[in-house]
Amino acid sequence: MMIRSAKAIVRSPLWPELPPGTLVRISHLAFEANAHQRLFPATLANAPSSLLWIAAGNLLPYSSFLRRRPSSDFWILALKQPLLSGGPAQFVSDPMKQTAGSTAFRFESLGEIIYYMKEYQLESTKFKICFVADPVLG
Repeated sequence: MMIRSAKAIVRSPLWPELPPGTLVRISHLAFEANAHQRLFPATLANAPSSLLWIAAGNLLPYSSFLRRRPSSDFWILALKQPLLSGGPAQFVSDPMKQTAGSTAFRFESLGEIIYYMKEYQLESTKFKICFVADPVLG
């Protein structure tokens, strides 16, 4: 079987050298159904000289970037200043078109939202990053 490399986004911080939103290259086998808990060798996409061991469950496949829309436990981007239209609270509602609206796009992880902001060169001072979770009922 041939092993191919795939791009992935780090979902949450692993250690200071690998913050959320970092793009890495890893084996495509890391995204098979039974690989969630296994460690795989990876390299930074922009500096492939270092070899890192990363749990597949802490990576978002690049092919899933802006495609997953979780229904619970998700991240959203809210505008710090309302738009001039004076409408209700504004959120990033369509990340591909970079449009604001009253309904927020649901990002899969902190890493995805940070990668999105870097990739589209959004000014971080204009946004609030918010986490939305289902309350635990006891």
